[in-house]
Amino acid sequence: EKEEATAWDYLARARDDLAAAEANVDPDVYEAAFAKMLFAEGSDWFWWYGSDQNSGNDDYFDSAYRELLGQMYDELGEARPDWLDVPIIPAAAVLPVSSPNDLVSPLIDGTVGDGEWADGGRFEAGATTLRYGFDRENLYLALPDGSEATRVWVGAPTGSGVPRSSAGDLLGFGATHVIDLVNGCVASTGSSDCVPVPVSGSEIAVPLSALAPLDFGDRILLAVENPSGLFPASGPAQISVPDVSNVEILASFTDPVGDDHGPGSYVYPFDDVFTAGSFDLEGFTVGLTDTDVVFTFDVVAPIRNPWSSANGLSVQTFDVYADTDPGAGTGALMMLDGRNAALEDGNGWDFALTVEGWESAVFDAAADGTVVESAPTFDMIVVPDRGQVTVRVPRELLPAGDPSTWGWAVALLSQEGFPSGGVRRVRDVLSNPEQWRLGGAPAGSVTHTRIMDLLNPEDGVQESSLSDVPSPTPAGDEITARDVARVPLVYG
Repeated sequence: EKEEATAWDYLARARDDLAAAEANVDPDVYEAAFAKMLFAEGSDWFWWYGSDQNSGNDDYFDSAYRELLGQMYDELGEARPDWLDVPIIPAAAVLPVSSPNDLVSPLIDGTVGDGEWADGGRFEAGATTLRYGFDRENLYLALPDGSEATRVWVGAPTGSGVPRSSAGDLLGFGATHVIDLVNGCVASTGSSDCVPVPVSGSEIAVPLSALAPLDFGDRILLAVENPSGLFPASGPAQISVPDVSNVEILASFTDPVGDDHGPGSYVYPFDDVFTAGSFDLEGFTVGLTDTDVVFTFDVVAPIRNPWSSANGLSVQTFDVYADTDPGAGTGALMMLDGRNAALEDGNGWDFALTVEGWESAVFDAAADGTVVESAPTFDMIVVPDRGQVTVRVPRELLPAGDPSTWGWAVALLSQEGFPSGGVRRVRDVLSNPEQWRLGGAPAGSVTHTRIMDLLNPEDGVQESSLSDVPSPTPAGDEITARDVARVPLVYG
C-alpha cells in the first residue's frame, strides 16, 4: 500500500545517505548510526502502515519510525532532512461540516454571495468558515472573512511533498502545491513555474489541471497559512474530488426510513460506534457514464469510520445483485456467503458487488449458477456528513446488456473484520445484542439472515420476505436456497 511503500522509500534514502557518509566519519560514529538504521529496519514498523492493520495509535509508530531515522542523522552529525518531517500517515484530517450538494461555479469577484456558494461545502471553527466547491474545470475556495492569508498549501495525491509552511509550521502532510495569494498563482512545491489563477479578495479559482492528475474520489488536503498560523488549526482540511463527469441516471429507488431491523426484530449492538440510522438505507441509484456504471447508496445517519478504513467505510457493507435476464431462472440464487438469503425462484443474479472498507469485490455468476470472485480496482467516495457512498465500476466488469432493464437487489449489512466461519465479512445476529453483535434473531436458528435493511420501496415487503424462513437446517448441514429467506427484485 502507499503508506508502506513510502516507509520503504524513507528507509532507502536513509541507507543511501549512511553509505555515502561511511568514508567520511569515524568508524565508531558510523557503527552508532548503523545501529539506528538497523532498528528502523524492524519489520514491525511496516506492519502498521496501510489499512490492512490498525493498532489504534498508528500515528505513534509513524513518528517513532521517523524519529529513529532522524537519530541516524544525529549520530552522523548531519542535519535531519526535511522529508523526515512529512508524516507517512498524514495528520488526522478535519472533515467538512457540510459537503457539497452539487457542482458550483461562483463568480470570483471578492463577494461571497450565499446563493452562489449554497451547494458548496464548508469547514467551520468557531466563527471562522472556509468554503469550497468544484465544477468540471476548477476547485473554488472562499477563505474566511477578514482573512490575511498569504498561501494555501495543497496536498494532492501525487507530487513531491514539503512538510512545512513558509513560516516553518508543520503542515501535518506533504504539500504538493502551493497557492500564492499575493501573486495570484499556483505552483508545484519546489517549482518556480507559478500558473496564474483568478484571485479576488477571499475567493479563488484553481484549475483542476494545475493539480493534475486528479480523479473521482481522490482526497485533497488543505491548510491556509495566516500570519497567526494555519487554518484549520487542529489538522489539514480534507476534501474529496466529486464526480465531475456527466452521469445518466438509469434507475433510482427510495427505501422506507426506519426499517433497519431486518425481518422486523433486529436491533443494533450496544457499542457507541453503531449510531442510530447507520444501517438504514434510504436510497439507491444506478447511473452510467461513458466508461463506468455508477452506484450510489444513501443511508439515514452520517457515515462514521471508527476503524480508519482508507476509503472511509468501516461500519457498513453494501451488497448489490443484478439479474440481467429477470424471469429466465439463470445465474445464482443464493446471495453471498453468510447473508442467508436468496433471490426468488425464477430469478438469479449474474453480477454482484460487495462494497466495504477493506475487501470489496465483484462476483460473476454463469448461467448454471457457478460463481467467480475477483477483486478489481474501482473508484469509491464516501461523503460522511451526507451518509452517502458512491462507487464507479468500469463497464467492462459488468455483463453485456442494458442495465436499465435489469432487476436489482440491494442489502445493507454490518461490516465485520472477524466474521464467523463461512461468513463473508458481515456481523452475526444473535438472540440478544452484545457490544459487537446484533440482536433479535430467532432462538436456535442458524438460517436467519444477517441483512439489516433490504431495498424495497414498499412498506412491509422487506420484513415479510426476510422473516419467511423455513424450519432451521441442523447445524453443520449445508445451507441452501431452500432454507433461507427469499428476496424480490426491484426494477427501475
